[in-house]
Amino acid sequence: MSTAQDILEAIRNAAKDLGHSPSRAEFKARSSVSEYQILAHFPNWREAVRAAGLTADATNLRLDDGQLLQDWGEVVRRDRRIPSRDQYRREGSYNPGTFEKHFGPWSGVPKKFADFAQGKAEWADVLPLLPLPPSRSRATSGSAGSRQTVASLPTPGPQHRHAKLGDRAAYGNPIDFRGLRHEPVNEQGVV
Repeated sequence: MSTAQDILEAIRNAAKDLGHSPSRAEFKARSSVSEYQILAHFPNWREAVRAAGLTADATNLRLDDGQLLQDWGEVVRRDRRIPSRDQYRREGSYNPGTFEKHFGPWSGVPKKFADFAQGKAEWADVLPLLPLPPSRSRATSGSAGSRQTVASLPTPGPQHRHAKLGDRAAYGNPIDFRGLRHEPVNEQGVV
């Protein structure tokens, strides 16, 4: 079993060989000291590196939402359009997965950025490049003049619906999905 001094000396030697503070993986590759031995003397890897007199690597620290959104906004400003996930991965500073952990789906990042940049003069050139929020015209209000009927809204799916036959079993619209001939029309059909 290694002592705390042995571990600290091994961390310093690894840093000397690498030219920078070693990551946990770099240390494990260069040393015979196990992670179990490190955690027996120190609460975590970062504390062991600090105890060795080195600066711990800053990766895996939680990023501020503002930092992420500023970087995303800079990519939009530079390209003059909203980047796809892959475009941002190539041009941005952070992983798109980090955005999804902070803000939800990638498609929601423009809305989060708009909320972040609202009222900030430095983002006045980027805000017009963002998609407009959904219009309020679809929302129904109390007055009859501004209310739209359901029939005037676009309907998803096939435009043609078959009429129900009162004297026969009900079948849904024709569909070709893994052996199903018709769409289910009720809960039992789904089951």
